[in-house]
Amino acid sequence: MKKLIILLIVVFNAATYSQDVRIAFNAGYGTYEMQDLKDLQSELVIESLHVRKTEEFAGYFNYVLTLEYGKDRHAFGINTGFYMTGGRNHVSDYSGEYSLTMPINGFRGGIQYRYLYPVSDGLSVFGRLSGGFMLTSLEIT
Repeated sequence: MKKLIILLIVVFNAATYSQDVRIAFNAGYGTYEMQDLKDLQSELVIESLHVRKTEEFAGYFNYVLTLEYGKDRHAFGINTGFYMTGGRNHVSDYSGEYSLTMPINGFRGGIQYRYLYPVSDGLSVFGRLSGGFMLTSLEIT
């Protein structure tokens, strides 16, 4: 099933690109500052119980889906992305366990403009201008 989905994406991408419409899926790796949440996590450490920060809003993979319409060297489109990170405090021993989990998920939507710069036959680079909004959710358990 997974191979069929990948094949359909590749075929659909090739078929639609010839019609000036392009669908792209990109993955990346993001690091996040989030100093306020790191400070909150530090305040919730209980030193008398030997609670430690085991995860502190580390970098994670993110995913972006783009739909563009292009003509000549210009392309206009919409994009959406999904981002995640989190923090955790934890301690356990023979008498019990304490855990504080703070996952954060983010959903981004936006618009973009792309301009293609041909360098030579078969080689091009592009510049992209993109803007949008991001909705995030934090769940403390």
